[in-house]
Amino acid sequence: MYIREIEIENYGPIENLKITPSFRDDGSPKPVILIGQNGGGKSIILSHIVNTLIVAKQSIYIDVEVEKGKVYKVRSPNYIRSGKNYSYSRILFDDGQYASEWLLNCVKSEYEKAFGVPDNKRDWDLITIDQNSLFKTTFKRKSNATKSLIDKACALYFPANRFEEPGWLNQENLLQAVNYTDKKNFSGYSNRTIIAISPLKKNQQWILDILLDRNVLEKNTIPTEVNGKLLNIIEYNGSSNNIYQQLLVLLKTVLNVSEPIRFGIETRRNRQISIMKNNIRWIPNIFQLSTGETLLLNLFFTIIRDFDLTGVPFSSLAEVKGIVVIDEIDAHLHVTMQRDVLPKLIQLFPKVQFVVTSHSPLFLVGMENVFGKDGCTILEIPSGDKVDTEDFAEFKELYRTIENSNCHKRAIMDAVQNAQKPLIFVEGDYDIRYLKKTAELFNRPDLLERFEFRDGDGYGNLDKVWKSLETKVADAITPQVLILYDCDTNKNEKKNGKVTKKIMTCMTTNPIKKGIENLFPVATIEKLENANSAFIDIISTRKERKRGNEIDCPEEKTVNKDEKRNICDWLCEHGTTEDFSGVNSVLDIIEQWIDNVSTKE
Repeated sequence: MYIREIEIENYGPIENLKITPSFRDDGSPKPVILIGQNGGGKSIILSHIVNTLIVAKQSIYIDVEVEKGKVYKVRSPNYIRSGKNYSYSRILFDDGQYASEWLLNCVKSEYEKAFGVPDNKRDWDLITIDQNSLFKTTFKRKSNATKSLIDKACALYFPANRFEEPGWLNQENLLQAVNYTDKKNFSGYSNRTIIAISPLKKNQQWILDILLDRNVLEKNTIPTEVNGKLLNIIEYNGSSNNIYQQLLVLLKTVLNVSEPIRFGIETRRNRQISIMKNNIRWIPNIFQLSTGETLLLNLFFTIIRDFDLTGVPFSSLAEVKGIVVIDEIDAHLHVTMQRDVLPKLIQLFPKVQFVVTSHSPLFLVGMENVFGKDGCTILEIPSGDKVDTEDFAEFKELYRTIENSNCHKRAIMDAVQNAQKPLIFVEGDYDIRYLKKTAELFNRPDLLERFEFRDGDGYGNLDKVWKSLETKVADAITPQVLILYDCDTNKNEKKNGKVTKKIMTCMTTNPIKKGIENLFPVATIEKLENANSAFIDIISTRKERKRGNEIDCPEEKTVNKDEKRNICDWLCEHGTTEDFSGVNSVLDIIEQWIDNVSTKE
């Protein structure tokens, strides 16, 4: 059973959202990826799905994370979108199974007097006149379909806080012996959980069970003649061996190895699960993997473990079915794992409906590389707009740019993944130092707290940043960005989505005509000349002839390109408010931009 439709109306930042997951010709689901800025509503969508899965399980089993009759997600009128009077949501599954929720800002009788009946009347009549909410499901009424959803498929939610502590941090985990799974074999108990947090211990116990069954119940010794000698050949046949082989597929994919690998078990005095390569102990304890490797193995081992606990037989990962919801799927993963490994792991489970959130453009690039242009559905939240292939092609160009320039890689990667504040790209590190010194001199440190600087490494790379960030994909996953050029770059100011291009004001009366040094007045340049004559180059007054006409050219002063750092050091040490008054005008530009951004947000 799969999700067929998600409707959310007037809930938090979401005004009117309808998601219809796509399916392949063979009926298998395409992954759904939700992108967008923090606070856009991605986790809200996941909470509605998870709440529905938990309520479905409550209708069948006792061992549910949330007490029967209660819900996982808090229902409160406080979540109604500002300026609206109600919120509505509905998660629809196969066979017409659904869960819907109404929240009103007053009881129904008062609501209808003040506002009438909403256009969406589905389940409206079920709200009693003295109530302001309704949570309606069909799970008990359609128990057979519900059992199909829960009993014959995996149903999992990996929250953002699902991570294991690394082995170097948690010595107790390294020393802890693995035990076999302790299950309750009573009616009404599933021995499964929907919410998966720190599942490594459970996965180790389960793997130990698999290895025990494989070696005790499925091991066969077959006498075989080889080169005239009678040898005992060991073979394994059975469901546990099938699962074991699929675990090795995942293990080799995550660890990126081609050599034969397998699990090993230490003695009962120190029962640990190790990883063997070429029959030599390679990793003594599975806890000693990197945080990213441990995270990925746990995530996908948990999917297999949960499906195994349904009792549905399977011999390959392609037979595993279910719904898997993952918040921040790319978190704590190196860029190579985001782009290359994670999409391949998802591809191994074609019958699992993945609904995930992501902030990583490299994960999106990897998904398109593995699944093709139409192989997954990428939605910008809160609008629900689908990211089309044209936008995605431009974003791939961004990735090629990242690979070709280390400096640009740092700038863009920071912009699209790590920044929690608005970003300002300038042409170089000296610009940043001058602007910070100005904020200090003019007592404007609070302004600097409202954004983050990035070194664009020249106006040419600023052009690349602009081109890379003006796509719809970038607009969905980046913060507000200001690209700030020096006065001499001959650019036009422009705004495209969340990206704004501005030019520093040209001080025509100042002696230096190029670069940020144009902002320093005559008296400051004279100070520099007196401090060190090497700082400023001078071309004396002269006559030039152009097309037969003699022209008197005034004296020109330029900053010696090899002395830029020394000039910056001197000014940041000795400069006064009079020296930096021109640079202060740039802070005015920044403040006006940041105020405008804050107002709109």
